Amino acid sequence: MQMSNALFWLIVSVIALLVFVALMLVKRVLGSLQQDSSHLDALPMYEEETTDGIFGVLTPSLAGIIPESPQERSDFVQLLRQAGYYSPSARGSVYALRFALLFVPLVVTLVVALIVPTSYGFSVLIGGAMLSVVLSILPRFYIYLRQQSRIREIRSGLPDTMDMLSMCLSGGLPVATSLDYVARNFCLLYTSPSPRDGLLYRLPSSA
Repeated sequence: MQMSNALFWLIVSVIALLVFVALMLVKRVLGSLQQDSSHLDALPMYEEETTDGIFGVLTPSLAGIIPESPQERSDFVQLLRQAGYYSPSARGSVYALRFALLFVPLVVTLVVALIVPTSYGFSVLIGGAMLSVVLSILPRFYIYLRQQSRIREIRSGLPDTMDMLSMCLSGGLPVATSLDYVARNFCLLYTSPSPRDGLLYRLPSSA
């Protein structure tokens, strides 16, 4: 009985450690996809995806294995924009990473199930399957957290943004010029380029 309890807590500890390591990996990989705010004007709005990504030319193929409807694709692209991921390869990279986090643990689980005693084989398979599902959800969950964080930053910056915009307009500056001035100044004050994402990015660069 004590051996069974020890084994149970060992498995739980290993799973928790793997989830933590996977989360750090997801954070590091997805962090590399974020674009500097000074390059937003040159970024395409996901009209077409490139073959670049975290897995290079294999990224589109790996991403295509995970099924999604056109509506799900559109919703996820919108989620990526709101989270600050404007790279054309962002969606493909995220889905390819999700597939890797699903496939690799399943393979490892099958290998472990063949090694351990038969009495533990079924439990290993169930635990490995559950772990694979959890790991595959992490990239999207992390992006959701990034989206919520940026929304809070945008809301906290809106009052100051509107005050500065009002002063620029009162001083006689055109609307687009005022937005550009506000965006460039607030990009230095906030970690997220919220005014630029929300306003300037969808307006012409000149009045």
